[in-house]
Formats: sequence, C-alpha cells, structure tokens
Amino acid sequence: MLRRLRLCQVLVFFLLGLLVLMLVLGILLTILRGCIRSLFWLLRKFTRLRRLLRSLLVSIVTLGSK
Repeated sequence: MLRRLRLCQVLVFFLLGLLVLMLVLGILLTILRGCIRSLFWLLRKFTRLRRLLRSLLVSIVTLGSK
C-alpha cells in the first residue's frame, strides 16, 4: 500500500516535471522564433536601404559625369 502510494507520487511528480519542461521549451522556442523573425525583418529593411543608397549614389555619379 505504502509502496504503491510512493510510486504514484513519483509518477505524478515526473509528469508535472515533464509538463513544466514542455512549457519552458515552448516559451523559449516562441522567443527564439520572434528573435529570428525580427532579424529577418531588419535584414530586409537594410537591403531596401542599401538599394536606395545605391540608386542615390548612381544618380549622383551620373549627374556628376554630365
């Protein structure tokens, strides 16, 4: 009887630990996905900015050569 109760407690604690671990992993994955998404957004913004600067530079050079 006492042994069965102990086994039940161990099983419940194991399942609770597993649940907490899954919750923590889910939160970490969500944070990581948000960071990766914002990094890609920043990279896209920077490529647009680089394209704009390049076109501006080309127009300045073509105006200077005329």
